[in-house]
Parts: sequence; C-alpha cells; structure tokens
Amino acid sequence: MIGVTDNMHTVLLVEDEPAIAEPLVKLMNFIGFKTTWTRDGVEALEWLVNESTPDCILVDITMPRMNGWQFREAQLNNEKISSIPVVFFSADNRSALEAEKRGESFVAKPIDLDHLNATIRKTILKDKEAKI
Repeated sequence: MIGVTDNMHTVLLVEDEPAIAEPLVKLMNFIGFKTTWTRDGVEALEWLVNESTPDCILVDITMPRMNGWQFREAQLNNEKISSIPVVFFSADNRSALEAEKRGESFVAKPIDLDHLNATIRKTILKDKEAKI
C-alpha cells in the first residue's frame, strides 16, 4: 500500500526532464520519501559533495553533459559519496542488466510508482543491513 510512512528516507533524483522530474518528486514525497531533484550528473555530484548524503540516488541513464553511467563512475571514485546506493531508470529496458551490474537496481520508464517505492525501499534496506 502506498502512503506516507513515519520512517522517511531521503532520495536524490537525477533527471534532466522537468516534465518527468517535477511530478515524480511530488509523488515520491507523497509516498514517504524526502526527495531532492538535480537536473544532471554534474549538478548531482556537486550537490552530493556540498549539501547532503541521501539514503539512495535515483538516476536517469540518458542525460546530457553526464549520463547515468558517467555519474556512477564519478560517484564511485569519490570516497565521500561512493557508498550511496544507486537505482537507475530508463525507457530503454535493454539497459536493465547493465544497470543492475553498475548499481543496485533498475526501474523502467514509464515508472510504476508501486514498483519504484518497493525498489527504493528494498535498496535502502539492503544497504543499511550491509553496513551493520
């Protein structure tokens, strides 16, 4: 069931299309995630290093300036932010296998909100259990 929870997790959304990102942020906030949006990988890296450390990063694979794969490589090479789990998303389902190799999971566009909710929560839980 979708709904706001008492245990609010933070998510950084990295998506270049405002028409996708703006409603997605609202929906993610509604289902219980505190969500911040950056427009590309470069902006996301700057935010991560200077602002905050989210529980999970949701990254579009296809973006200008720095795509999702380039973002992940840069993130893994920065000790401060390398351990934050990443969930990739894309309209290209052929990317799913590669996404699961490079990150923790993959969500296909158009995004099913229940699936996204479950995937992010599972990713955060696995990450927290791995750190214990």
